Amino acid sequence: MLGWMASVTFVVSCRSEKPPAGILPPEEMTRMIIDMYLAEAQVRNTNFPQDSAIQYFIPFERKWLAEHGQTDSALLESYKYYLNRPKEFEIIFDAVIDSLSLREQRINHPKDSTSSQP
Repeated sequence: MLGWMASVTFVVSCRSEKPPAGILPPEEMTRMIIDMYLAEAQVRNTNFPQDSAIQYFIPFERKWLAEHGQTDSALLESYKYYLNRPKEFEIIFDAVIDSLSLREQRINHPKDSTSSQP
């Protein structure tokens, strides 16, 4: 997981333009989106009807926003900011996809702890 974060940091730090005040830096935006997807997956696994699922999601949303010290409006403004900067947006989402794929791979193919040791 540190590898993708390092690549996001490196690529974005090579750019001279920094996000304006109130806009999440790319690394934080990446972490926020990852956590958002994980929370949404938990809600989807409840099999609640959509209106109930939305009500169930609200505490998850509040929790991860608080954990990151952010508000929903800051997240929305940051999302809009990066949508208008396709290269930066692509870097962020590539890191999100890499991280989620790695998590999925670890879940689906855990190391075999019973394998013989040399």
